[in-house]
Amino acid sequence: MILYALLGLGVGVVLNWAADALPRRLAVSWPRCPYCGRTFALSECSALLSGLLLRGRCAHCHSPLPWRRPLLEVASSLAFAFLWQRYASNPIHLILLSCYTSILLLVLVTDLEHRLILNTVIFPASLLALGGSLVHPGLISALAGGALAFASFYLLALLRQGGLGAGDVKLAGFIGLITGFPLAVVAIVLSTAVGGLVAGFLLLTRLKTLQSYIPYGPFLVFGGLAALFFGGQIVDWYLGLYG
Repeated sequence: MILYALLGLGVGVVLNWAADALPRRLAVSWPRCPYCGRTFALSECSALLSGLLLRGRCAHCHSPLPWRRPLLEVASSLAFAFLWQRYASNPIHLILLSCYTSILLLVLVTDLEHRLILNTVIFPASLLALGGSLVHPGLISALAGGALAFASFYLLALLRQGGLGAGDVKLAGFIGLITGFPLAVVAIVLSTAVGGLVAGFLLLTRLKTLQSYIPYGPFLVFGGLAALFFGGQIVDWYLGLYG
């Protein structure tokens, strides 16, 4: 598990690079300081390692590096440790879920920081999900879940007129593919419920107004991950309320 968690840490480094480079359409290159543009040394690529050695600052310009970098590395490492503990007995399923989790973490960051859910991420991810559906949850289940989630959020986007973007609709379709039917329903309900609660809280506390932009991607990511890993338990709990 420790080795797989370290792999997750390395994936977090790659996700940090992707979160910086892809929204700006930068060419593939070694990670650089976002302030002075200097190419990082190998020891600086990991935010956790550079935090220990350089107190989280660039060795050249001494600017503090974003907190997102170590947080994403920690989140990726913990996620991989969780996945190993739960799915180590099925290596193919483990690898697929690790890929899906990494993709959703990347989407979470780009939507929060840039208000972007990138086609360069979602389209390849959806192809991976279609291929992976042959392992889990099954091709028919994946297609049904993807179609349901895509259609539901496409309709919501039409009704809300600007409240949801095309990226949210495509992300919903991807989440439907990886969860399958009926767990896609769990993802839709959870993301909608949590998104509504958070938006209501922000409006009541006047931290946001009706004209403010609230990214929906993070709620979709939450609902998708919850359905992917705990969907069966959530359904059993819900049915038990009426059993």
